[in-house]
Amino acid sequence: MMRQNAHTAVVDLVTMPRGRPSPKVAITIDSEVYEGVLAAARDAGVSVSAWLTETARETLLIEDGLRAVAEFEREHGAFTKAERAAAVARVDAMLGAAAGERA
Repeated sequence: MMRQNAHTAVVDLVTMPRGRPSPKVAITIDSEVYEGVLAAARDAGVSVSAWLTETARETLLIEDGLRAVAEFEREHGAFTKAERAAAVARVDAMLGAAAGERA
């Protein structure tokens, strides 16, 4: 999974399952994005397919979380500035701890 803040990105990549065939797709992608994907996959030591799959999986997880927050706020009201600040601090601390584990 990929977790990031304004200064760092922490990546935990999961290998592709071998016992379960995955659909093959053909996509068109901006050339600058393509070069970035190639570099990111190379830097992570995984295939482009594995990198794209894990990045898409992480994006879907984030979107699920954002929908859950929106649903919570519809039911209970918007988070206050203090609540949002506390959440940001907690995530920053978690990311800092995760980055420290890999150092």
